[in-house]
This record gives sequence, C-alpha cells and structure tokens, in this order.
Amino acid sequence: MSRHPNTRRDVLKGLAAGAAGVAAAAAVPAEAAAPAPRGEAEPAWEILSPVRPGDHLGFGWRAGRLRRAAGAWTLSLIHPERGLARVAICYRRGAARGLASTELLDLVLMDGAAGDRRTDEALGRVIIALSRVLARNERAVAEASSHLMTHAERVARFGPELL
Repeated sequence: MSRHPNTRRDVLKGLAAGAAGVAAAAAVPAEAAAPAPRGEAEPAWEILSPVRPGDHLGFGWRAGRLRRAAGAWTLSLIHPERGLARVAICYRRGAARGLASTELLDLVLMDGAAGDRRTDEALGRVIIALSRVLARNERAVAEASSHLMTHAERVARFGPELL
C-alpha cells in the first residue's frame, strides 16, 4: 500500500523542519516579511513558536510577516506559485468561525470570499497545522493576545473592506 504524499504528518514535519532552521529556498516578498510599520506593535512570535518568519510550513508555503492590527494577529503565508495568503488569528467566543480553531482562537483565511469559496486543500492543511501549534502556546502567551477581538467584532468595528 503506497503512502499518499502531503499528509498531515508531512505538514507537521515541514513545520518542524522550518523551526529547526532549514535554509529558505525562495525569497520572501518584501511586503510579507518587512517589519511592522511605525505605530503597529510588533507581535510576540511566541504564539507560533517554534515557527519563525521564513520557515517552511509544507506544500511550498512559508511563514511571512506576523503583524498586529485591527484586533487580530495577521500572518502572511507565501507560496512561490500561489502568492500571498493572509490568516487572521482572532479571539474565539462560542462556536468556531475560522478555517481552523483552538480553544481560544479562530484562524480566519482573509481571501475576500466571505466563506463562500472553496479553500485550496494544501493551504487549508497548513492552516490546520498552524492551529495545532497555536493550541500548544495559547495559554502560555495569553497576555500577548489580550487585544484580540472575534472576527465578527472586527468586521463590525472596522468593516470587511478594511480587513
């Protein structure tokens, strides 16, 4: 029986390899890797530890910039062919609303589709793997995430066009 490539185990291996400092094969776009502009608080990467900027996450996706804005941490994911994907890490209250979630957090893919577009399976698997990383860290770094809002609160306060 042959094993299908790109299983969840492969995604987790990709996360571990990236965290161990595997050399980056492709350049990270400047807008995804640049430091946060003045006035934006630098996020605590501890929420995603051991993941760091530039790490391979599996299926060609790499971690880009993590920034704090509009009541969420927003993580850029970079793929050499598929481009840039943004994932908002929001506070979770009640039922999960994101593509993946933890006890305290929702990971919402910010693709402008209002949940009505099919998500690329490889990207979805990377986001699910990231949710497992966040689940291990969320209690230890609760203070760093105290500013988070739910996705619904963010939409109500800032409007969907600004997110």
